[in-house]
Amino acid sequence: TLNGHWGFAKYDQNWKSPATLTRNLLDIASRGGNYLLNVGPDKLGRVPQPSVDRLREIGSWLRTSGQGRAVYGAGATGLVDEPSWGAVSRSGDRLYASVTSWPGAGQPLHLTARAPFTVTGARVLGSAQRVEVAKAGDGFDLTPSGGPADPTASVIELTVKPAPAAPEGRGQGLREEVFANETFTGPPAVTRTDPAVNHIWRFAGSPAADVPADHFGVRWTGFLQPRHSETYTLTTVSDDTARVWIDGRLVIDHTTPHEPQVDKATVALRAGTKHAIRIEYTEQTGEAHMKLLWSSPSVPQQIVPRSQLYTP
Repeated sequence: TLNGHWGFAKYDQNWKSPATLTRNLLDIASRGGNYLLNVGPDKLGRVPQPSVDRLREIGSWLRTSGQGRAVYGAGATGLVDEPSWGAVSRSGDRLYASVTSWPGAGQPLHLTARAPFTVTGARVLGSAQRVEVAKAGDGFDLTPSGGPADPTASVIELTVKPAPAAPEGRGQGLREEVFANETFTGPPAVTRTDPAVNHIWRFAGSPAADVPADHFGVRWTGFLQPRHSETYTLTTVSDDTARVWIDGRLVIDHTTPHEPQVDKATVALRAGTKHAIRIEYTEQTGEAHMKLLWSSPSVPQQIVPRSQLYTP
């Protein structure tokens, strides 16, 4: 809302400032989100003038000196943590640091890096001042030579070069063993290569025609090969139980039967290295879901692709 109401309320004059709205937009864009601003017209269909004024001021900020590049086509960086002094978004090889708390003369703005990258250029949009970039501790210090270019938010555009990725893999998936029980006992009813762990057996009932729709288990084994040396978040979506091991270490252990649920674990993986992976899933009754996703500073959340999965 632009004030405190979704619809028109003549008595509500508690309008959010244009600076607050613009900074909200920058913060949301830096997280890959979308900002929907509600405008409540009066009974004659007229948009209140305070709403018009605020929307125009946001538009003016976006048009000034190319600052809109921090929003349009930009999203979460993956490369840096959220700073206390503003917001940072990314578009291709550019980071846009929107600074709402400008530093004092000679004082730096610190960026904490989440993944390896280098900075090859820096400038303040709408200003001719210099920006010194120096490696510092867990990231970089940005030290502008002058004052803020805009009282709402001044944008420092950084040209960056992430660490090179390993070539795309040539995997075909993981070995999948389907058991007609929840205890993984006896020989599997089905053994095959599964191109991805991405299943909702709602309509098929079970992974194979000769396996009952309830009380079955599935085990996947093989290797996971990332393209970046980074900390990855592994995410499972499961119903009823899920366990995941990486290099023999149990990282997700949810053996209490549950409705569709998300579980996460963080693991450090090395680019081009085949990390052993084992996944065990059981279905008791009801719906059957099992998905494996990953994400990292350089990889948006996605189902782990077949090319990066190898059979043992």
